[in-house]
Amino acid sequence: AAAEPGPSALWDALDRGEPAAGITLPEDERDLLPGDLRPPDGHGWCWWWTETAPQRRPGEDRVVDLAADDERIPALLAHSPSASADPDDDNVVRWAGIEHDGELLACAAHVEHRPVVPHLASVVTHRDHRGRGLASDVCARLTRDALAGGAPVVTLGMYTTNDVARGVYTRLG
Repeated sequence: AAAEPGPSALWDALDRGEPAAGITLPEDERDLLPGDLRPPDGHGWCWWWTETAPQRRPGEDRVVDLAADDERIPALLAHSPSASADPDDDNVVRWAGIEHDGELLACAAHVEHRPVVPHLASVVTHRDHRGRGLASDVCARLTRDALAGGAPVVTLGMYTTNDVARGVYTRLG
């Protein structure tokens, strides 16, 4: 629903009978919503952005571009049931990942839902290779490349309960 920004915008839209598919608000204000509008625990979403490239990571040199039709991508995405992009997504600009001996160990997509606003999506590491910094390497490389290419900002989203992802993104800055 299109509404003017402000604290009453959601209520005004709902009063007009406009459907709300979702809302964005600071995490500490979730409890201000009436119970029937409050999302269930674990369904909160954090939106992150940066205007600054992360510090260079040694593993970034291992990151390679992947073809959208690479059959290893859907197999790897199966390791993350909440992956938000897939190879058939028209908004994917680029897939990148780390491979070893033909196996895809980690990947992420550079998606643009809005032109010139890169959004990192489907950041996934194979469950047998987690804890090695591979997701950090892929995210750092995609972020660095997008900013170097002239993007003013790079964004990504994660569920509020995903503490592992929070650690990755916090370390990257």
